[in-house]
Amino acid sequence: MAHRKLTRHKCNCGAGWLIAATAWVAVVVTPQSAWASWYGWDPSVPREHRPGNIYFGSARDVDGGYVPGVTIVLVTPEVDFVTITGPTGRFRLELPQDLRSEEVTPRCSRNGYAVGRVVKRLPLGGAQTPVQVDCLLSPVPPR
Repeated sequence: MAHRKLTRHKCNCGAGWLIAATAWVAVVVTPQSAWASWYGWDPSVPREHRPGNIYFGSARDVDGGYVPGVTIVLVTPEVDFVTITGPTGRFRLELPQDLRSEEVTPRCSRNGYAVGRVVKRLPLGGAQTPVQVDCLLSPVPPR
């Protein structure tokens, strides 16, 4: 069996490949980032310029303490909206205005905790916003 010697060829491509790669990243990655965060809350935009349904709430443990890092999922027939509670154990999301609160089912989870109860409080008088979601979690003892 004959062995062939492998040779390395140097590319004389110039900077063209770098420009093409940068353009590809700008076209593919940037719109995904913008699309993925379209339902997030942007405090720099005045409330009257961004109609939507506000969902807010907190995650607490059985002793009443706020739990940071809890994953909050608002499940709808079309898409799930996901956020994580901040250092104070609270969250806030703004969902599309045409999404009715009856179509949204909240879920909560965090490693090391079991979900005790998830409460969704609708606004009074048939309004669609704001909707309060609170999660009660209990620590799971390590195995």
